[in-house]
Amino acid sequence: MCSKIGRNPKTLKRSLLIYGEKALNLFEQEDNFSKYVEKYSGIGIEEFIFYYSGKENMQKHLKKLLRRYFQLFDDIFLKKQNRNVTKS
Repeated sequence: MCSKIGRNPKTLKRSLLIYGEKALNLFEQEDNFSKYVEKYSGIGIEEFIFYYSGKENMQKHLKKLLRRYFQLFDDIFLKKQNRNVTKS
């Protein structure tokens, strides 16, 4: 499809929006989150958007976990970059 319009497919940004109950379940355990992000980053998803509603209990839960999950993102993507470097 990109070739038909003269666009390089590498210029496309691949994003995934996660919301509702699915987003909540992912943050319940680190393993859930890691597996989900690894699975979708493995097929080219580069941007993950987690939507939380304005419910107070959800905000407290998110604040508690954000630092750890940002580190997990870094770990997952660094691991992916290292695999790509060793394949070259």
